[in-house]
Parts: sequence; C-alpha cells; structure tokens
Amino acid sequence: MQHKSVDTALLRQYFEGKCNREQLKTIRQYLEDPAYSASLEEFMQQHWQEDSGANADPLPLQARYRQFRDIVSELDITNNQKPAAKTRSLRAPWRFAAAAILIGLLIAAGISLWYAPDLHKTQNNTAWVDMKNEAGKRTSFMLPDSSLVFLNAASHLRYNTEYGKTNRELLLEGEAYFVVAPGGEHPFAVKTGSLTTIDISTEFNIRHFGNQADIEVTVAKGSVKVMNDSRDLAVLHHREQLKFDSQRHQFSTALLANDLEEVGGWRNGILAFRKSSLRDVAAELERYYGVQIIFDRPEVSAMLLTTTLHNATLEEAMDIISFTTGLKITLESAARLRIW
Repeated sequence: MQHKSVDTALLRQYFEGKCNREQLKTIRQYLEDPAYSASLEEFMQQHWQEDSGANADPLPLQARYRQFRDIVSELDITNNQKPAAKTRSLRAPWRFAAAAILIGLLIAAGISLWYAPDLHKTQNNTAWVDMKNEAGKRTSFMLPDSSLVFLNAASHLRYNTEYGKTNRELLLEGEAYFVVAPGGEHPFAVKTGSLTTIDISTEFNIRHFGNQADIEVTVAKGSVKVMNDSRDLAVLHHREQLKFDSQRHQFSTALLANDLEEVGGWRNGILAFRKSSLRDVAAELERYYGVQIIFDRPEVSAMLLTTTLHNATLEEAMDIISFTTGLKITLESAARLRIW
C-alpha cells in the first residue's frame, strides 16, 4: 500500500471553521483511507509532545485508541457515513489516531469536540438529539448533513433524528456559529425564540440567552433570511446583523465594522464589547469563564464599556476591565469575583 501524507495546515484550518465543501471532503478522506494512517499517527505523536512538553513520553497509541473507541464509532454517524463492509474493521488503529488528532486540536483551541449527545424521546415517540454546554465550556461538532456547529458556553442545541432525511431544523437556546453544508433537499433552519433563521448558503452566528430580550443574527458569509413566526423580517448579507427585541417585537439591522471580532469571534477566544453595560459584560464573562461575578454597588453595573479581549485569561480580563473602568475587582474564590 502506498502511504500518503495529510495536509496539517488544512486540518488546522478545519478547526477554525474555514473549510469549504471540497476541503471537508478531503478531511473525510483522511479518516476513510488507510493510506493516511502513518501520517496521522506521526502527526498525533508530534501534537501530543508539543502539548505535553519536550520531555514528554511518547504517546501510547494503543491506550489512546481504546480511549477514543466509542468516539470513533460515533464519528460515522456524525459524518453521515455509510456503514463499512463486514470485511473492514471499524476498530482499525488509524481511525483511532484520526479521532485523537481531531479531539486534540480542538482541545488545544479551547473548544471540545462532542461526539456523545443526549438522546431522548418525546410523548409522540420522536427522538431528539440534545447538545448542551455548561458555563465555561465550548464545543464543536458536525451534523449528519456535514454542517459544522460551534456551540458557545451555557448554550443548548437540539434536533430530531430525522434531521437530514425529512428536515434540517434546529432549536437553539444560547449562542452558536454555523458553517452550513450546501445542498440538501430541505432548507437549513434554526429556530431561536420566536425567530427562524433560514440559510441561503452561508456562515452565520445566532445569539439569544433566556434572560435577555434581544435575539441577534449575524452573517459571516453568504446570506440568510430571518422570520418572526410567519412574517419575513429581512435578508441579511456579509457582516450584517439583525437585532430583534422579543418583548417589543421590533428589530433593527446594522453593518458591522470588523467581522473577525464581531461575527463568532468567541470561537477564537475573541470577546468584543461595544458600548456594552458592565452588567452585560459580566454576564458574558460568567458564561465564558464559568464563574460568578457580583456587584458590590449595583449602580456601577450600568457603566458602559468598549473593549476587546483576545484569548485573555480570567485574571487578564479582570485587569483590563479594572483599568478601563477604574473599579476594583477582587477574587473571592476560584469561581467567584466581586466588583466594587
């Protein structure tokens, strides 16, 4: 068998959500073709040693293979693959190596790849897949139609098991960035509160947390149609954002100045705030870092803040906010801060 080499730059590009459909096919080929096994294993060893330090022991591949056995089994479902022939083993070592690489790269980026969704049935016997993130946790996964989803902290995405067959409909609470696979017999639609966002070959970000009135839809590439129940609101294009007030049932649109920071920037550790109240900033940081932030004086929570955090640690974020606002911030415990 002739050995082939993987494109490591392409693998990293994949986890930044920047691959087109043809590139995704190449990624899938790496996972399916045994000729790439040696290259995948070599890359995995190298990546493990980079993360663990120069003096780290070589990664015990067999142990890693066993660790990711269940993950790889789910990989076929997630990538919408057909079952392999009986003469071909799904437990082949190169498959585990591939899964380990994918998992490792996402963890290095601060985003986990989640292959074990919750599955339950409703009273009408419809089975649903639930993807949930707690505060401080962000995940990335591929839908059965090969669309890629980045799910933010404190967020919940669900779809039924007929997804890709009779529908491509998703229910979202929180925030997610979607890289939609083109084609398909059914429109890709995301329902958030009373809004439905329908993809027109694009990448977009949706944000709506239950304690906030606003629903935000922002387009990174292509265009989407946004509806309120059965009423068309707008068609959004690159860098355009729609804000819908779910209490007043009013909306506005705007053109963003910086799509890197403001359209799904949280995927890359970028948190951008533009004249945001300190109350909203604190709520975002609570979700992102998985901490509790308390205001000693409630009136200061109305202060407005404009800043951008780039892959900041919690301590760095607090230092920036303290310097910008002149407020004091104390760390009362590992998961509790006080602003005064």
